[in-house]
Amino acid sequence: MGYLIILLLPLQLLAREYYPGTYFDGMRLANNHGEVTVLEAPVFKEKDLNANVIFYFRKGDKINIHPAEFAQNRYRDLINIPQEKVDQYKATYMKEFPDEFFDDEAEVYYPEEGSRFYKVLLKSGRTGWILKDHIFLITADRRELSETVIAKDNTDYRIEEPLPKGFPLLQETGYRGYFGLGLGVSRSPNYPYKENVDQSAFGFTKSFDFTFLRQVKYDVDKRFFFGGLFNITSSSNEYELKTRSAQEDYTSLSIGPLLMYDVWKTEEHIISIAGSIQFNFVAFSRIKQSDSENNISEERNFNSNFFSPRFILTYTKRNILENLDFIMGTNVIMDLAHSYEADGGTDNPSWWQDKSYERPTNVQTNYFLGVQTEY
Repeated sequence: MGYLIILLLPLQLLAREYYPGTYFDGMRLANNHGEVTVLEAPVFKEKDLNANVIFYFRKGDKINIHPAEFAQNRYRDLINIPQEKVDQYKATYMKEFPDEFFDDEAEVYYPEEGSRFYKVLLKSGRTGWILKDHIFLITADRRELSETVIAKDNTDYRIEEPLPKGFPLLQETGYRGYFGLGLGVSRSPNYPYKENVDQSAFGFTKSFDFTFLRQVKYDVDKRFFFGGLFNITSSSNEYELKTRSAQEDYTSLSIGPLLMYDVWKTEEHIISIAGSIQFNFVAFSRIKQSDSENNISEERNFNSNFFSPRFILTYTKRNILENLDFIMGTNVIMDLAHSYEADGGTDNPSWWQDKSYERPTNVQTNYFLGVQTEY
């Protein structure tokens, strides 16, 4: 008898290795495994995408899938009976022929037709639900030919290489520039006509601002910027004199240093104040007087150079379109007193002052919109 036990012992050990015990369902000789095909597959507590996530599997992990997920209905294509009718018959049968060994229906799991989830078992002993799109079932038969892997992995959060410079810390370039279009009402002093002005019609002041700024090197808070501002401004006013009418057109090009400070700054919003002293290196006026009764008119051009201190208040909404920011604000501009010199003589001396005229200090305000970028 002892010799017989010794002869049968290797066969028993071989049988244990050949028949795996993990989730063995009595029909298959392969482990009930599935392989994760996405970077990070969540396991949900309930069969719901909004349920709590209890675990994550990584790509390539082999996990335990409930044996019922591998079951095949070999008669599905032979017997045309709706699934609803089968379920109804099953419920009626269990009611009419109860079995005390299966009185707890909750312990028996049957995969739901059309479900998006597989039932899985974690090493901790807990069960959960994982999306079928994230799993490749290892069936060890021809069914693997119909298994698919999703084309786009929506769990892959990795950034494509090459990685941005300085990643993962975002670094500001230190350079900033904006273009703004401004509009205001021109209330500048008029030419000193030799007749009283009975009526005035002030037009709009139109301006274009171009700025280029760089962070101040020793500013640890990265709020101070220093650079330059280039501006183009034009305006037009009309006047009714006692016997004539007049039109004044002003155009100026200016440039000057600009200092800006961000008084309030977040990831999405910036409020800044700035100051500049602009030098109007091109400033000319075109004045035309007309006597409609006698059908006489004359036009003269004047030139000047002067300084214009400027105060700016801006609001910036960051990244409205990729790297572009939306900017809006107001300019308060002070044109210091200056004189205009005429280009030539006149055919109607009684209409004009001497070759030059003085223009006193005046303050203008306009509002602007524009776009800003870091370059």
